[in-house]
Amino acid sequence: MKKIVAWLLLAGLMLLASAALAEVSADFAAYEDYGRVIAAETTEQGTRIEAEGYYGYHMDASPSMTVAVEIAPDGMIVGAEVTGAKDQTPGFDAMITGEYLNSAYVGQAADPAMEVQAVSGATVTSRAVLYAVQTAAYYAQNALGYAADTDAADKAELSAVYPAVYTALHPDELPDTKKIGTLLFAAEGTTAEGTRVIAMKIKSATKVAQAGSARTGWDASVPNPFTMIIVVDCASSQICAWSLVQDGTRNPEYFTVPDEKIDAYRGVVIEDAAVFDEFMEGIVLTLDLDYALEDTGDGPVITGTSIVYTGKTEQGTFSSQMVRNCFRTAAAIYCHLTAQ
Repeated sequence: MKKIVAWLLLAGLMLLASAALAEVSADFAAYEDYGRVIAAETTEQGTRIEAEGYYGYHMDASPSMTVAVEIAPDGMIVGAEVTGAKDQTPGFDAMITGEYLNSAYVGQAADPAMEVQAVSGATVTSRAVLYAVQTAAYYAQNALGYAADTDAADKAELSAVYPAVYTALHPDELPDTKKIGTLLFAAEGTTAEGTRVIAMKIKSATKVAQAGSARTGWDASVPNPFTMIIVVDCASSQICAWSLVQDGTRNPEYFTVPDEKIDAYRGVVIEDAAVFDEFMEGIVLTLDLDYALEDTGDGPVITGTSIVYTGKTEQGTFSSQMVRNCFRTAAAIYCHLTAQ
Protein backbone atom coordinates (compact mmCIF):
# COMPACT_ATOMS: atom_id res chain seq x y z
CA MET A 1 0.00 0.00 0.00
CA LYS A 2 2.84 2.39 0.86
CA LYS A 3 4.38 1.73 -2.54
CA ILE A 4 1.10 2.53 -4.26
CA VAL A 5 0.71 5.78 -2.34
CA ALA A 6 4.28 6.76 -3.14
CA TRP A 7 3.72 6.00 -6.82
CA LEU A 8 0.56 8.12 -6.87
CA LEU A 9 2.36 11.01 -5.21
CA LEU A 10 5.17 10.76 -7.73
CA ALA A 11 2.70 10.68 -10.60
CA GLY A 12 0.95 13.74 -9.19
CA LEU A 13 4.21 15.63 -8.89
CA MET A 14 5.10 14.72 -12.48
CA LEU A 15 1.71 15.93 -13.65
CA LEU A 16 2.14 19.23 -11.81
CA ALA A 17 5.59 19.63 -13.29
CA SER A 18 4.35 19.05 -16.83
CA ALA A 19 1.27 21.29 -16.55
CA ALA A 20 1.68 24.26 -14.22
CA LEU A 21 -1.06 26.83 -13.94
CA ALA A 22 -0.01 30.27 -15.07
CA GLU A 23 -1.54 33.59 -14.11
CA VAL A 24 -3.71 34.94 -16.91
CA SER A 25 -2.63 38.36 -18.13
CA ALA A 26 -5.57 40.70 -17.69
CA ASP A 27 -4.31 42.91 -20.53
CA PHE A 28 -4.89 40.20 -23.14
CA ALA A 29 -7.51 37.97 -21.52
CA ALA A 30 -10.33 39.44 -23.61
CA TYR A 31 -10.27 39.40 -27.41
CA GLU A 32 -12.64 42.21 -28.40
CA ASP A 33 -16.19 40.80 -28.29
CA TYR A 34 -15.18 37.34 -29.51
CA GLY A 35 -14.20 35.70 -26.24
CA ARG A 36 -12.07 35.59 -23.12
CA VAL A 37 -9.29 33.46 -21.67
CA ILE A 38 -10.30 31.51 -18.57
CA ALA A 39 -7.07 29.74 -17.70
CA ALA A 40 -3.58 29.01 -18.99
CA GLU A 41 -1.09 26.34 -18.04
CA THR A 42 2.33 25.42 -19.29
CA THR A 43 2.79 22.01 -20.86
CA GLU A 44 5.64 20.03 -22.33
CA GLN A 45 4.69 21.30 -25.80
CA GLY A 46 3.89 24.92 -24.94
CA THR A 47 0.83 26.42 -23.26
CA ARG A 48 -2.70 25.09 -22.88
CA ILE A 49 -5.05 28.06 -23.09
CA GLU A 50 -8.70 27.60 -22.14
CA ALA A 51 -10.87 30.20 -23.81
CA GLU A 52 -14.59 30.87 -24.06
CA GLY A 53 -15.94 31.95 -27.44
CA TYR A 54 -19.21 33.87 -27.54
CA TYR A 55 -21.70 32.83 -30.20
CA GLY A 56 -25.00 30.97 -30.57
CA TYR A 57 -28.67 31.26 -31.41
CA HIS A 58 -29.86 32.27 -27.96
CA MET A 59 -28.05 35.57 -27.76
CA ASP A 60 -30.17 36.73 -24.82
CA ALA A 61 -28.72 33.86 -22.79
CA SER A 62 -25.03 34.62 -23.51
CA PRO A 63 -24.26 31.40 -25.41
CA SER A 64 -20.68 30.23 -25.74
CA MET A 65 -18.32 27.31 -26.31
CA THR A 66 -15.20 26.78 -24.23
CA VAL A 67 -12.17 25.18 -25.84
CA ALA A 68 -8.77 24.27 -24.44
CA VAL A 69 -6.21 25.04 -27.13
CA GLU A 70 -2.62 23.88 -26.75
CA ILE A 71 -0.23 26.12 -28.65
CA ALA A 72 3.50 25.57 -29.13
CA PRO A 73 6.06 28.41 -28.86
CA ASP A 74 6.36 28.41 -32.67
CA GLY A 75 2.70 29.44 -32.81
CA MET A 76 1.34 26.14 -34.10
CA ILE A 77 -1.77 24.50 -32.60
CA VAL A 78 -0.84 21.07 -31.21
CA GLY A 79 -4.08 20.18 -29.45
CA ALA A 80 -7.71 21.25 -28.99
CA GLU A 81 -10.67 19.94 -27.01
CA VAL A 82 -14.09 21.25 -26.01
CA THR A 83 -14.29 21.73 -22.25
CA GLY A 84 -17.64 23.47 -21.94
CA ALA A 85 -20.84 24.54 -23.69
CA LYS A 86 -23.32 27.17 -22.61
CA ASP A 87 -26.81 27.82 -23.96
CA GLN A 88 -26.17 26.09 -27.28
CA THR A 89 -29.01 24.39 -29.14
CA PRO A 90 -29.32 20.91 -27.59
CA GLY A 91 -27.16 18.34 -29.36
CA PHE A 92 -25.16 20.82 -31.40
CA ASP A 93 -22.22 20.90 -29.01
CA ALA A 94 -21.89 17.13 -29.34
CA MET A 95 -21.31 17.58 -33.08
CA ILE A 96 -18.00 19.29 -32.32
CA THR A 97 -16.04 16.07 -32.07
CA GLY A 98 -12.40 15.48 -31.31
CA GLU A 99 -11.98 14.26 -34.86
CA TYR A 100 -13.29 17.55 -36.20
CA LEU A 101 -11.06 19.63 -33.92
CA ASN A 102 -8.00 17.63 -34.94
CA SER A 103 -8.70 17.97 -38.65
CA ALA A 104 -9.74 21.64 -38.53
CA TYR A 105 -7.30 23.09 -36.01
CA VAL A 106 -4.39 20.86 -35.04
CA GLY A 107 -1.37 21.61 -37.20
CA GLN A 108 -2.69 25.07 -38.12
CA ALA A 109 -1.00 28.37 -37.28
CA ALA A 110 -2.68 30.01 -34.29
CA ASP A 111 -3.94 33.22 -35.84
CA PRO A 112 -6.62 35.55 -34.38
CA ALA A 113 -7.97 35.98 -37.93
CA MET A 114 -7.96 32.28 -38.84
CA GLU A 115 -10.95 30.68 -40.55
CA VAL A 116 -11.83 26.98 -40.80
CA GLN A 117 -14.59 24.86 -42.30
CA ALA A 118 -17.60 24.64 -39.97
CA VAL A 119 -19.35 21.41 -39.01
CA SER A 120 -22.26 20.91 -41.41
CA GLY A 121 -25.49 21.36 -39.45
CA ALA A 122 -23.78 23.07 -36.52
CA THR A 123 -22.39 26.19 -38.14
CA VAL A 124 -23.37 28.50 -35.28
CA THR A 125 -21.78 26.30 -32.62
CA SER A 126 -18.74 25.92 -34.87
CA ARG A 127 -18.45 29.70 -34.94
CA ALA A 128 -18.41 29.82 -31.13
CA VAL A 129 -15.60 27.24 -31.17
CA LEU A 130 -13.72 29.29 -33.76
CA TYR A 131 -14.02 32.42 -31.61
CA ALA A 132 -12.63 30.49 -28.65
CA VAL A 133 -9.64 29.33 -30.70
CA GLN A 134 -9.12 32.83 -32.10
CA THR A 135 -9.17 34.20 -28.54
CA ALA A 136 -6.55 31.65 -27.47
CA ALA A 137 -4.44 32.58 -30.50
CA TYR A 138 -4.70 36.28 -29.65
CA TYR A 139 -3.54 35.56 -26.11
CA ALA A 140 -0.68 33.33 -27.27
CA GLN A 141 0.61 36.00 -29.62
CA ASN A 142 0.30 39.00 -27.35
CA ALA A 143 0.74 37.68 -23.82
CA LEU A 144 3.20 34.87 -24.53
CA GLY A 145 4.96 36.05 -27.67
CA TYR A 146 4.06 32.91 -29.61
CA ALA A 147 4.06 33.88 -33.28
CA ALA A 148 3.46 31.45 -36.11
CA ASP A 149 5.14 32.03 -39.44
CA THR A 150 1.95 32.41 -41.45
CA ASP A 151 4.02 33.08 -44.56
CA ALA A 152 5.85 29.74 -44.36
CA ALA A 153 3.87 28.06 -47.16
CA ASP A 154 4.26 31.07 -49.48
CA LYS A 155 8.00 31.29 -48.82
CA ALA A 156 8.39 27.56 -49.42
CA GLU A 157 6.60 27.96 -52.75
CA LEU A 158 9.00 30.73 -53.77
CA SER A 159 12.01 28.72 -52.62
CA ALA A 160 10.92 25.77 -54.76
CA VAL A 161 11.22 28.04 -57.80
CA TYR A 162 14.38 29.86 -56.72
CA PRO A 163 16.12 28.52 -53.57
CA ALA A 164 16.80 31.29 -51.06
CA VAL A 165 16.07 32.34 -47.50
CA TYR A 166 13.06 34.63 -47.83
CA THR A 167 11.64 37.40 -45.67
CA ALA A 168 8.09 38.44 -46.46
CA LEU A 169 7.48 41.95 -47.75
CA HIS A 170 4.22 43.64 -46.80
CA PRO A 171 4.29 47.13 -48.36
CA ASP A 172 1.64 49.51 -47.06
CA GLU A 173 1.03 50.89 -50.52
CA LEU A 174 1.39 49.43 -53.98
CA PRO A 175 1.11 50.94 -57.43
CA ASP A 176 -2.29 50.57 -59.08
CA THR A 177 -2.00 47.25 -60.92
CA LYS A 178 -5.70 46.40 -61.23
CA LYS A 179 -5.60 46.57 -65.01
CA ILE A 180 -2.56 44.32 -65.35
CA GLY A 181 -2.42 42.09 -62.28
CA THR A 182 -2.53 41.60 -58.51
CA LEU A 183 0.30 40.88 -56.08
CA LEU A 184 -0.52 37.79 -54.01
CA PHE A 185 2.78 37.57 -52.09
CA ALA A 186 6.21 39.16 -52.17
CA ALA A 187 9.45 38.42 -50.38
CA GLU A 188 13.09 39.44 -50.36
CA GLY A 189 15.51 36.54 -50.50
CA THR A 190 19.20 35.78 -50.24
CA THR A 191 20.72 32.68 -51.83
CA ALA A 192 23.50 30.57 -50.33
CA GLU A 193 25.92 32.40 -52.64
CA GLY A 194 24.73 35.80 -51.40
CA THR A 195 22.56 36.75 -54.38
CA ARG A 196 19.78 39.12 -53.33
CA VAL A 197 16.44 38.73 -55.08
CA ILE A 198 12.85 39.89 -54.88
CA ALA A 199 10.31 37.15 -55.58
CA MET A 200 6.65 37.78 -56.33
CA LYS A 201 3.56 35.64 -56.76
CA ILE A 202 1.24 37.44 -59.16
CA LYS A 203 -2.20 36.86 -60.64
CA SER A 204 -2.78 38.52 -63.99
CA ALA A 205 -5.73 40.71 -64.81
CA THR A 206 -7.94 39.56 -67.68
CA LYS A 207 -7.65 42.82 -69.62
CA VAL A 208 -6.03 42.23 -72.99
CA ALA A 209 -5.23 44.46 -75.95
CA GLN A 210 -7.65 43.67 -78.77
CA ALA A 211 -6.95 46.52 -81.18
CA GLY A 212 -6.76 45.13 -84.69
CA SER A 213 -7.95 41.63 -83.77
CA ALA A 214 -11.23 40.04 -84.72
CA ARG A 215 -13.84 40.11 -81.97
CA THR A 216 -15.97 37.38 -83.51
CA GLY A 217 -15.34 34.04 -81.86
CA TRP A 218 -12.71 35.23 -79.40
CA ASP A 219 -14.79 35.82 -76.29
CA ALA A 220 -15.40 32.13 -75.61
CA SER A 221 -11.67 31.49 -75.79
CA VAL A 222 -10.31 34.32 -73.65
CA PRO A 223 -8.29 32.51 -70.98
CA ASN A 224 -8.73 32.76 -67.24
CA PRO A 225 -6.11 34.74 -65.30
CA PHE A 226 -2.63 33.27 -65.13
CA THR A 227 -0.77 33.04 -61.82
CA MET A 228 3.02 33.17 -61.91
CA ILE A 229 6.00 33.31 -59.58
CA ILE A 230 8.56 35.80 -60.91
CA VAL A 231 11.98 36.31 -59.32
CA VAL A 232 14.17 39.35 -60.02
CA ASP A 233 17.92 39.56 -59.37
CA CYS A 234 18.40 42.83 -57.49
CA ALA A 235 21.96 43.29 -58.74
CA SER A 236 21.06 43.19 -62.44
CA SER A 237 17.31 44.02 -62.19
CA GLN A 238 16.62 41.13 -64.54
CA ILE A 239 14.31 38.13 -64.27
CA CYS A 240 16.31 35.17 -62.94
CA ALA A 241 13.48 32.65 -62.54
CA TRP A 242 9.81 32.18 -63.31
CA SER A 243 7.15 29.51 -62.89
CA LEU A 244 3.54 29.11 -63.98
CA VAL A 245 1.52 28.35 -60.86
CA GLN A 246 -1.84 28.44 -62.63
CA ASP A 247 -2.12 28.24 -66.40
CA GLY A 248 -5.38 29.91 -67.34
CA THR A 249 -5.45 28.58 -70.89
CA ARG A 250 -8.83 27.14 -71.69
CA ASN A 251 -7.89 25.76 -75.09
CA PRO A 252 -4.22 24.67 -74.94
CA GLU A 253 -4.30 23.52 -78.55
CA TYR A 254 -4.76 27.14 -79.54
CA PHE A 255 -3.13 29.30 -76.90
CA THR A 256 -0.34 27.56 -74.98
CA VAL A 257 2.57 29.94 -74.44
CA PRO A 258 5.90 28.24 -75.24
CA ASP A 259 8.60 28.38 -72.57
CA GLU A 260 10.96 30.14 -74.94
CA LYS A 261 8.47 33.00 -75.26
CA ILE A 262 8.36 33.41 -71.48
CA ASP A 263 12.14 33.10 -71.24
CA ALA A 264 12.42 36.16 -73.49
CA TYR A 265 11.53 38.33 -70.48
CA ARG A 266 14.76 37.33 -68.74
CA GLY A 267 16.92 39.50 -70.97
CA VAL A 268 15.20 42.78 -70.12
CA VAL A 269 16.60 45.11 -67.47
CA ILE A 270 13.72 46.44 -65.37
CA GLU A 271 14.61 50.12 -65.47
CA ASP A 272 11.06 51.38 -65.05
CA ALA A 273 7.57 50.10 -64.33
CA ALA A 274 6.48 50.28 -67.98
CA VAL A 275 9.37 48.26 -69.41
CA PHE A 276 7.14 45.34 -70.46
CA ASP A 277 4.13 47.37 -71.63
CA GLU A 278 5.07 47.04 -75.29
CA PHE A 279 7.35 44.01 -74.99
CA MET A 280 6.64 41.86 -78.05
CA GLU A 281 9.30 39.13 -77.86
CA GLY A 282 7.17 37.22 -75.38
CA ILE A 283 3.94 37.51 -77.35
CA VAL A 284 2.71 34.64 -79.49
CA LEU A 285 1.96 36.08 -82.92
CA THR A 286 1.34 32.91 -84.91
CA LEU A 287 -0.77 29.81 -84.43
CA ASP A 288 1.02 26.56 -85.23
CA LEU A 289 -1.99 24.49 -86.25
CA ASP A 290 -2.84 21.94 -88.90
CA TYR A 291 -5.91 23.84 -90.01
CA ALA A 292 -6.59 25.03 -93.51
CA LEU A 293 -5.96 28.76 -93.80
CA GLU A 294 -7.57 31.20 -96.17
CA ASP A 295 -6.01 34.49 -97.19
CA THR A 296 -8.63 37.24 -97.09
CA GLY A 297 -6.21 40.06 -97.76
CA ASP A 298 -6.26 40.95 -94.08
CA GLY A 299 -4.24 37.91 -93.05
CA PRO A 300 -4.96 34.22 -92.47
CA VAL A 301 -8.29 32.98 -91.19
CA ILE A 302 -8.64 29.62 -89.49
CA THR A 303 -11.58 27.84 -91.06
CA GLY A 304 -13.66 24.96 -89.78
CA THR A 305 -13.62 26.18 -86.16
CA SER A 306 -15.37 28.82 -84.12
CA ILE A 307 -12.08 30.72 -83.82
CA VAL A 308 -11.53 33.53 -86.27
CA TYR A 309 -7.98 34.89 -86.47
CA THR A 310 -7.33 37.73 -88.86
CA GLY A 311 -3.59 37.91 -88.29
CA LYS A 312 -3.85 41.70 -88.12
CA THR A 313 -3.30 42.04 -84.38
CA GLU A 314 0.13 43.17 -83.26
CA GLN A 315 -0.63 42.17 -79.69
CA GLY A 316 -0.73 38.44 -80.24
CA THR A 317 -2.85 35.76 -78.64
CA PHE A 318 -4.63 36.16 -75.37
CA SER A 319 -2.67 33.70 -73.23
CA SER A 320 0.64 35.37 -73.93
CA GLN A 321 -0.91 38.71 -73.02
CA MET A 322 -1.94 37.27 -69.66
CA VAL A 323 1.65 36.17 -69.12
CA ARG A 324 2.86 39.63 -70.09
CA ASN A 325 0.43 41.15 -67.61
CA CYS A 326 2.14 39.12 -64.87
CA PHE A 327 5.53 40.52 -65.90
CA ARG A 328 4.13 44.03 -66.20
CA THR A 329 2.83 43.75 -62.65
CA ALA A 330 6.15 42.34 -61.44
CA ALA A 331 8.01 45.28 -62.99
CA ALA A 332 5.71 47.81 -61.36
CA ILE A 333 6.01 46.18 -57.94
CA TYR A 334 9.76 45.63 -58.22
CA CYS A 335 10.34 49.29 -59.06
CA HIS A 336 8.07 50.33 -56.20
CA LEU A 337 9.83 48.10 -53.65
CA THR A 338 13.34 49.04 -54.69
CA ALA A 339 12.50 52.73 -54.63
CA GLN A 340 11.41 52.60 -50.99
